[in-house]
Amino acid sequence: MEKVVLHRRILLILGAIFLFIYSGLTFISPSERFNSPDEAAQYFWLSRLAADRPLSLDEPLNRQVGNVIHSRSDNVTVDGSIVPGSFLGLIIIYGMLAKLFGLSAVPFFTPLLAVVAIFCFYGLVKRIFNERVALLSAVLLWLQPAWWYYSSRGLLPNVLFCGLLLIGVWVLVGNYELRIRNYELRFLKYIFAGLFVGLALVVRTAEIIWIAPVIVGLVIVYRRQVYWPGLLLFGVVVVLTFIPIIRLNTQLYGAPWLSGYAHVSDPAPRLVATVGESGAGSFILPFGWHPRVALLNVWQYYIKMLWWYVVPMAVGFVWLLVNLIKRRENGEGRREGIQWVYVFIFIFVTGWLTVYYGSWFIRDNISGHITIGTAYLRYWLPAFMLAVSLAGYALDKLFTWFHWRASKILIGIFVFGLYGVLSFNLVFVSEEGLLNVAESVQAYETINRAARQALPPDSIIISDRDDKKFWPEFRVVKLMGDWSVFTKIAPAVSETPVFYYSHNQLTAEDIRLLNEKASAGGLRLEEWGSLDGEDRLYQLESQER
Repeated sequence: MEKVVLHRRILLILGAIFLFIYSGLTFISPSERFNSPDEAAQYFWLSRLAADRPLSLDEPLNRQVGNVIHSRSDNVTVDGSIVPGSFLGLIIIYGMLAKLFGLSAVPFFTPLLAVVAIFCFYGLVKRIFNERVALLSAVLLWLQPAWWYYSSRGLLPNVLFCGLLLIGVWVLVGNYELRIRNYELRFLKYIFAGLFVGLALVVRTAEIIWIAPVIVGLVIVYRRQVYWPGLLLFGVVVVLTFIPIIRLNTQLYGAPWLSGYAHVSDPAPRLVATVGESGAGSFILPFGWHPRVALLNVWQYYIKMLWWYVVPMAVGFVWLLVNLIKRRENGEGRREGIQWVYVFIFIFVTGWLTVYYGSWFIRDNISGHITIGTAYLRYWLPAFMLAVSLAGYALDKLFTWFHWRASKILIGIFVFGLYGVLSFNLVFVSEEGLLNVAESVQAYETINRAARQALPPDSIIISDRDDKKFWPEFRVVKLMGDWSVFTKIAPAVSETPVFYYSHNQLTAEDIRLLNEKASAGGLRLEEWGSLDGEDRLYQLESQER
């Protein structure tokens, strides 16, 4: 009992510390500008929801220009209205919370949830292994670079999804009782578990592809222990959480099963893109089946980048398997069953996410370098969480080799100090670390402020990846090699100022190429000037002028 109390105190102290650490980006760079178009779009839409404004923005000019006016992370309906280009879960959850606590509280929602979720993670790992492994795993998860990084960049939905899922699973299987006086309120467990799991799926609905098989498998394995009325109630609540989403999907995208990822600008909207448009293969594998690409991505973004987690995870996995086989032969092991279930879940989820997202060729930054900000790390977060407890298991076995309490403390300080330094370096100091993110965000704010002072507010700005600098104060159009944009935007040039933005000065050959492409729409580029001394802004004008 004393050990449990000590663990709780340690977790509370570390929780307070990491809540501050995870909020570090907000303290370093308090701004409504963001480093990715996804974050910018999420904040824009949740702000509208918090202000009781609709989740659609009418853009009359879109009807004249082929629906090209929108940011990279938004979508456009047939009538030209701009709508969210993602699942609506984060927007709704954080928008409703922002109504209660204000927009200034939004940056702290995900850090707080990330801390709370680790308490639930501790409780789950304790059931699978023991208190020591649970404590070690909780500390490792707090320090896990992907968890740390995306807890700090909280308007990307992946930590929100994982946190809600962890809380929901802990509520469902946690070893506790809900009582008021002498009345057991077991049904509340299933209501709240269904609510949190449902909200997790609302945030990342695509993850139902692996969550559903896991739930079905667990029900089959533990069918004799299942409280069937409670399971039914759990399922009903999960379904009920989707009712607001179904209604909004119908209003925004034209059908209850469509999301912001659908082609809603088509007369007959499609759920996913075709192979020729984005390499999609099917609804189950929208990015195709490319195991070699997936393995290469795992090597680059998991094994090489996070080696100090991968090595103990691999050791813990082998060690656990050996122990489970020995116990089976000897007929020993009180937790053998649940540990086997955990091993199979780890293999299935890790394998599925590896192929599902790893088959997608992602380059999130202009440099094309391998960085912590690349999306693979946030898509693989559920697999990282499962792997952390294996690393904790391995470290627990390591500590048992040292019999003196002082030696265990010294080794613990060294190990977690090393983890802290390596993770801090990757999260904060690396190429796309939080310090560089903060610097970029401040630069974006400077450019946006200069644009607001110098350009007409109804201007349209075309760029490759710089829409996040100008949206939502200005209307934006993405180019990114789609030269037809110049032809489509031509009707708007006579009605409103249209600019092409480059984050650096273009060469004479670049300008010649742009003018060649613009001439197809009867346009030419005239240099306007610079917003920060390094970038260049060119105004599009009719060749007839």
